[in-house]
Formats: sequence, C-alpha cells, structure tokens
Amino acid sequence: MTEEPVADVDALAAWSAIAARVEHGESVPFIAHGKQVGYIVPVGELERLQETIAVLSDPDTIADLRDHTSEDQLSGVEALHDLLAARQAAGKR
Repeated sequence: MTEEPVADVDALAAWSAIAARVEHGESVPFIAHGKQVGYIVPVGELERLQETIAVLSDPDTIADLRDHTSEDQLSGVEALHDLLAARQAAGKR
C-alpha cells in the first residue's frame, strides 16, 4: 500500500485523482481531521482480504491446513475454496 495520503479530499479533482490511483491498483490512505481513518482500496484487494479473513477465522480449516502432510497438501486457491465450501455445507461454519 502506498503511504502517500491525499491532502484535499473535499475537491472533486482530488476524488478523480483518487479514483485513477485506485483503478491502477493502488490503495490510498484516507485522512480526516488530520488522522488516517482508513484506506480506499481496489475491489480485487478488498475481495482478497475478505477471503483471507474467512479462511483465517475458520478454526477447523486452519487445523486441517496444519494437519496436512507433505503428501497430502492443498494446492491453490480452488482447493482452499473447496475445503471451505465443504465445511460450510456440513454446517461446520
């Protein structure tokens, strides 16, 4: 993430500049009353973070990931999605 905050968020030109930065994949710090209060992030980044939170907040999935041996590893995002979907279908989430 960039650490270059936007100074003037009241001006339409500033919002246009923010939108252009975010469209190019940059996360932009949002400053209000001199304090950083959040980030404006690209949609793909938000989805990636939400997915990470879903995985890390499921204790059974984390346990399964820890228990897999080198012969029985999950490989790729789809395998992780399948594991989460199976857990949710079984009512374990």
